[in-house]
Amino acid sequence: MASGYTANYGLCQWQRSDQFLREEFNGDNAKIDAALGRVGDNADRALAGLEDQGYNIYNLLLQADYENKYTGYKRALLFDGFADESQIASKSSDIQINAQAARLSKSGQGNISSSYAGNTCFLGDKGCTTGIQTAVGNGTLTGIQFQYNPSDSYGCGTNLVVYHNGVYNSIQQVTLEGGSGGTKTVTLQKPLSLVKGDTFYLELECNSSSRSAYIYLNSSGYMAGTIYITPVGSSSGTITAKGATITGGGTQALVFVRYDGGSVTPRINGAALSRTARRTTTDVKGRSCTEDTYEGTWSGGTLTASFTMDCGSGSSCVFYGYGVVLL
Repeated sequence: MASGYTANYGLCQWQRSDQFLREEFNGDNAKIDAALGRVGDNADRALAGLEDQGYNIYNLLLQADYENKYTGYKRALLFDGFADESQIASKSSDIQINAQAARLSKSGQGNISSSYAGNTCFLGDKGCTTGIQTAVGNGTLTGIQFQYNPSDSYGCGTNLVVYHNGVYNSIQQVTLEGGSGGTKTVTLQKPLSLVKGDTFYLELECNSSSRSAYIYLNSSGYMAGTIYITPVGSSSGTITAKGATITGGGTQALVFVRYDGGSVTPRINGAALSRTARRTTTDVKGRSCTEDTYEGTWSGGTLTASFTMDCGSGSSCVFYGYGVVLL
């Protein structure tokens, strides 16, 4: 049997004159196996700790970004909450960035029309609106066409005001020509992006003058005519983030995506990732969403992240944000 043992694990140390026993070999192997098992467990716990810390940093940076605070670490940890399009290299034309999210809708919002029902509104006494409209899909509001009759041969001027989700959005001057009147088409100087569920309306302001115009109304008492909206709709689309050159080590990439409806699938430098977790949660803005975690390998250099949005069997997909953590 062994006449000596190692200091840390008590493994057998044989001298030339010692006899070898099978039990000693088996005992040493058991000690080595147990020690390696503990090392593996500790490594797993350490990696899980890194993942948790990366996730927490992602949330903190995203919150700071929403609040327009300084976030100087975008090149080490990529993230975007879509407050604007500054971190987007390219995107499908059917994806709209609106209200701190990337939004995709299968069916776009088209023109909204109504017919003249016999009544009019005199702009000299009060303003005239389209009534509040609710978008049933994504689209771009570009203008309006309506019928009018001037009060005299000189015509008049007024303002066209656009309201979006209850808030003033834009204003521009409109000239209503004199004579026999007719149809007026106004193209918005500032087109308005709409997403499904948005509310909006247009208003011709009262000009408080006897030299004004009568605006034709529909059966609901609002402006008759056509609100021009270019539909923006598709079942899928892709966002590609701006690339970043990453220095330092690390072999693993973690990607978190938060969305509502359909699915969002990330890729790193064009390579597919493995989804390792899914849960229902709320984002830093308090919005209920699905959060998926993806894992993949990372070898350094330039990192480019892309995300495919798909409405699936639903009508829309709303992508609230992502974080890419390099370990």
